[in-house]
Amino acid sequence: MPGVGSKASHSADVYEPWIVGKVTGIRVDEGTVTRIVRALSSPERRPVDVNRARLERMKRELALDHAAGRLDDQSYLAQVAVLREETTEIDPGQRSGNPIAADKVVAKLRALPETWAKATPAGRAELLSSIYERIIVRARSSSALDSPPRRTR
Repeated sequence: MPGVGSKASHSADVYEPWIVGKVTGIRVDEGTVTRIVRALSSPERRPVDVNRARLERMKRELALDHAAGRLDDQSYLAQVAVLREETTEIDPGQRSGNPIAADKVVAKLRALPETWAKATPAGRAELLSSIYERIIVRARSSSALDSPPRRTR
């Protein structure tokens, strides 16, 4: 058996039943419903986008280079314009005016086991990729599941 942290190939038979159990075993209790309603009805908070943070850091570095005289005005302005355009492409700042209805989210979560049962193999793969960003198999007995970053409305 491979050690924790070592790279090895595992048959789907090793981890698939565990993953299927997680998906089909989702239970939506009243506490979960309350948290969903609260999250969807609270004012939108934007998560920090790694790409946005990288572009902001690049803009700061350009400004420091410009202030130190390592970059002339024309080059600085041209490079900052490109970074601003890239920032706008990542997130133009527009938000959908249609909030996500909590009752629809709850209904979809409650229907997840049935949806899984009716899905084709391709549909199951798509469903898993929408739930989990990455699945890491560490050993025959444990797995780690990473949920995708929170999506904004």
